[in-house]
This record gives sequence, structure tokens and C-alpha cells, in this order.
Amino acid sequence: PRFAIEATGMVIIAALAYFLITRTNNAGQVLPMLGTFALGAQRLVPLMQLIYANWALVLGNIAGVEAVLKTIEAPLPADAQAPPPRRLPFDQAIVLKDLSFCYAPDQPPVIERFNLTIVKGAKVGFVGKTGSGKSTTVDLVMGLLEPTSGVIEIDGKPLDEGTRRAWQRQIAHVPQSIFLSDASIAENIAFGIDPAGIDLERVRNAAQQAALAGFIENLPKGYETRVGERGVRLSGGQRQRIG
Repeated sequence: PRFAIEATGMVIIAALAYFLITRTNNAGQVLPMLGTFALGAQRLVPLMQLIYANWALVLGNIAGVEAVLKTIEAPLPADAQAPPPRRLPFDQAIVLKDLSFCYAPDQPPVIERFNLTIVKGAKVGFVGKTGSGKSTTVDLVMGLLEPTSGVIEIDGKPLDEGTRRAWQRQIAHVPQSIFLSDASIAENIAFGIDPAGIDLERVRNAAQQAALAGFIENLPKGYETRVGERGVRLSGGQRQRIG
């Protein structure tokens, strides 16, 4: 900390001054030397403070780095290399039965004995205060979280380990914060596909479904327009539609 470093420096300079004066008995020779030490210490203090701040930053992020490395080194699940399953049929409704969820055993449930039926084609909005479980409910329906108790049924089939991947192939999710790479609109719509292998017809079809085709086709470069870093050249709604 800065105050500790400055106090230590002052003590060292005072001790050095006392030592030199008692040894030489000539203050005229000692003062220029002390001034040089004081000036050097004044220049070094900000650098030492910067070193301390960076070291504290490194120590504070060690746990996060270890967690990331542990995740990278962990073996892939058995079905990671398996071909994607066929989409889970969805023709009737999503049913939540006595659904409960808590993030930790020692915490109160975010959702408790929640029941809901969402008929195919219906538009449903979740309204509530912060922390009431709106995003958690959506994550549960998408299979990103597993309920603590209760069940989610898709056309009568329980959403579990055997049906989760097939169900997720039916879902298109637009989060609150969208990541876009500094690439063309087409590359972001077909994110993860090699640019040489992008099917522009499928890209146009996706843009039409997102009500974005008119805007893109009026741009000078159309689907080859670059969006900028994190989509800075687009509005928030346009970023979400591309995402």
C-alpha cells in the first residue's frame, strides 16, 4: 500500500541521515546525499505501488485461472463426439410440474413448486422483480439447469439426460447480452462455420425469420458488411436479431 511504502521510506531516510551525521559530523556533506536519496525514493514509490497493485491483481485471479485450466483439462463427456441427435418433436405443449430449483443446498429455493403450461405457438412473458427466478425458469426450460425437484415435460416426454440435447436443437435463444465477432454479418449469422462453407441461402432465410433481411440487403455490402468489434456498428436490437 502507498502509505506503508512512504512511511517505510521516510524511516529509512531518517535512519540514514542519523547514521551519516553521527559518522561524519559534517551536515554540509550529508544534506546533498540525503536529497539525492529522497528524490530517488520519490520516483520509486509510484513504481513500487504499481508493482504491488499488479502482484495483488495476479494473486486475486489465480483461483479463476485454476478453475479455467481445470475445466480445459477435464475429460469430455462420453456423448461429446457423438453425432447430434434428431430434434425432439414438439407439437403440443411444454409443461412444468411442481418445479423447484435452488442454486445451493444452503440457500432458499429461487423457484418453488411452480406449475405452468405453455402451448405451442403461445407467447409468454415472465414479469417480476430482480431475483424472482425469471431467467432461472428460462434456463430450466432450455435444459441449461436441472431442477432440484419436479419435472419438465415436452409433449408428455420428461426433459432429462436422454432428451436434453435433442430438445436443445429445437431452441433459439437470444440472451440479454449478445456476442458478435468483428466479422461480416453472414459470418456472425452462421457463427462457427468456416467462411468458405457458409450457405448464403440459409443465411438469408435466417435473416428473413429474424425480420432483418430488409435492413441487411439495403446495406452497400449486404451480408458482407462487417459489424465491428462486438457489433458496435449496429443497434442493440439489430445485434440481438443477428445473434
